[in-house]
Amino acid sequence: MSIIYDALQKTQRNRSMSMSRDSYQDPAAHRMRWVDKGLLAAVILLSGFVIYAYGPPVIKHFKQPAAAKPVVAAEVAAPSAQLVTEAAPANLVLNGVLMSDQNQTAVINNQFYHLGDVVGGMRIVAIELNNVKLQDGNKITMLKTNS
Repeated sequence: MSIIYDALQKTQRNRSMSMSRDSYQDPAAHRMRWVDKGLLAAVILLSGFVIYAYGPPVIKHFKQPAAAKPVVAAEVAAPSAQLVTEAAPANLVLNGVLMSDQNQTAVINNQFYHLGDVVGGMRIVAIELNNVKLQDGNKITMLKTNS
C-alpha cells in the first residue's frame, strides 16, 4: 500500500505545483506587459496629435476650390447707367456666346472676350445666352446675336 500511497502523494504534489505555477506571475513578464501597453498608448496619442496638427492643412489641400462668383452687370455698371436699346455699333458683331459653370465668353468679331474686357472702347459688363451688355460711361448698349 505504501507504493500506491506514495504515487498518490506525488500526483497531488505535481497537481498543486502546476496550479501554483499557472497562478504565479513572473514580475519581469508582468512589467513587460505594462511597458507594452504604455508604448501602445503613447503611439496612439502621438498619432492623434499629428493628425490634429497636420490634418486640416492636408484636408484643405485636397478640397476643390470654390467657384468664382460671376460678375453681375449691376455690380460693374455705375448706378446712373441706363440701358440703351438702340442698335449696337455696326463694327461690332456678336458671333456667339460660350457658357460654362465657371466661365462666360463672348465671341465678338471672331475674338474671344470675358467679363470686364474692353471692346471698341466699351467694357463688357454682362454676358448672357443671346446677348452681351457693353458699358460706355453712363450708357449700356446691348449687343445681340444675329440668330
